[in-house]
Amino acid sequence: MENYSLNPTLKNVVTFFASNIMTALGDGDNTDVDVRFEFTEEKAKKMFAKFNKSDEIPEDKNVIKVRDHVKFFNLLRALYECEIDYYERFQCQPYEPFRMKSFFKDLWLRATNLDFENIEEFLEKQIDMYKDKTFEKYDEEKKICSLDEIADLVINVRNRDANTWDESPYELCFRVYDDYYIGSNFGKIFYELPKIRYGIYEHDGEKICRLGSIQNNSIDYETDEYAKKKINRLKYKLVDNREDFEGIEPKKVLSFMIFLKLLKENGINKVEIPAVYILDYNYHLKMNKVIDEKLKSCVTTRRGQVKDYDDFYNTYYLKEDIISKSKSEDLYRIGLKSKDYLDGIDVLDIDNRVLLDISKLNEKNINNDFIRYIYTKINDDDTKIKRIKKIR
Repeated sequence: MENYSLNPTLKNVVTFFASNIMTALGDGDNTDVDVRFEFTEEKAKKMFAKFNKSDEIPEDKNVIKVRDHVKFFNLLRALYECEIDYYERFQCQPYEPFRMKSFFKDLWLRATNLDFENIEEFLEKQIDMYKDKTFEKYDEEKKICSLDEIADLVINVRNRDANTWDESPYELCFRVYDDYYIGSNFGKIFYELPKIRYGIYEHDGEKICRLGSIQNNSIDYETDEYAKKKINRLKYKLVDNREDFEGIEPKKVLSFMIFLKLLKENGINKVEIPAVYILDYNYHLKMNKVIDEKLKSCVTTRRGQVKDYDDFYNTYYLKEDIISKSKSEDLYRIGLKSKDYLDGIDVLDIDNRVLLDISKLNEKNINNDFIRYIYTKINDDDTKIKRIKKIR
């Protein structure tokens, strides 16, 4: 194992980042995160010159410009300290060396086109996101909604940590249970709606939620077929004109609507949807090679489990276009089209991102009966509202 300290001191962070991360990320042929760091201050240029593979940066290389190296490393140190607390909070065990390297390497995958223009501000936002405790109350799974009038279903929510390579540090997972069997099957048999990856930061005294992605679950849970059938029938009530959401699953719209209600309940009225994650596409392209080599090795050494590896291969290999679409185009469309159903949503910015203002959103200005029903029921089961025909 490599010999380095996990302590979040400035010296440890600078030493580790320069010798273990900059050297790796600067070698585009041998890394999955394709980026170089360029220090604009003369002192910093000389100090870190030996950690770059070459003084010449290819034109096609993504470059992060560090304009204030002292501020940059102080912020990086503070963020790393947050990462340790975050890991121990969710994993309930001491921080580990493998995680340190993954964190410093994968962090830059979360940078958008706007973040590349000011990397210090990007780090400040990441610190805010890691420290935010808005949904800490859902670290343990909790019920937020009973759909008793229409389907005998219960929706639970759980706040979880995301992977280092994911777009945001947190994810909210929505589990749908058969109300009758939830006691014996709690946490075991359920239907999971698409999860929301998110991070919450502060700007000019106001909290803003950055929506990273809305992702279908890739883990093979035992599925509650009753709940799945009911949701599959219910979800199309979301879309009055399905052409508006062509290519976007209605269940993703459902997760998005539930998420907006939870944000509103916690006083968060701005939702940011980034245009593009600069490094993400090439990262998945390079990961194809890594997966390919690992699968070849596994098939060679364990011939009896070829099918298992084929399933893994089919799930993750050559999916960069699908992944990119789900993180950018689909989110953009969901964000922009949501105002057609929710009169209380204003679109403030569509140049380099979609910025939504949901401050006026309430059940009175929702134009879809099913969305209004779900919105009103979340964390408010006793509210009397218009009944919708029960699904059998």
